[in-house]
Amino acid sequence: MSKEEQFRHIYKTYKKEVFKVAMYLVKDHEEAQDITQQAFYKYYINYESVRNEDPKAYLFQILRNLDVDNQRVQKRVLPYDMEELEKEVALCSPDVAEEILDRIERNAKSELCSDILTRLYVENPTWYEALIEVYYHEKTFPEAAKALGISQEILNNRLYRARKWIRKNYRKKYRQITGWTK
Repeated sequence: MSKEEQFRHIYKTYKKEVFKVAMYLVKDHEEAQDITQQAFYKYYINYESVRNEDPKAYLFQILRNLDVDNQRVQKRVLPYDMEELEKEVALCSPDVAEEILDRIERNAKSELCSDILTRLYVENPTWYEALIEVYYHEKTFPEAAKALGISQEILNNRLYRARKWIRKNYRKKYRQITGWTK
């Protein structure tokens, strides 16, 4: 079966499900159609490198990435610029100003975390799974290794590579948000 025939089969099999997920994410018919088309287009472009992966899971991940990108763009469009926000915060009482700035920092950290996990999953799903088991589910290394069906040595290796990739790609953004200087 040729690449085009395989893609057509995948498209026919998953188009309704992908569109339903897109509608759930964006809640707009035309926008859902657009990101559904984008998801299948990205799948087709990357077909050679992802053909052995679960098409449905890969398409859903593409949708999630497109939705995250869309939300990020919408968040950048503020009714006023940061200078105006800082002026307004300066007029507040110190407690209120501190709460506002804390909330802004928490939101920025949350967005960064979401971006890291989404990109890590796309980069290497096995690193993502290891990271989630140990840091999100807070499992011990033996428990996480058992849940993943791998040895602790392989788990350590995956975590090391995931952390190295995160540092390489996100250290600068993390420092900007937190003021961390180490």
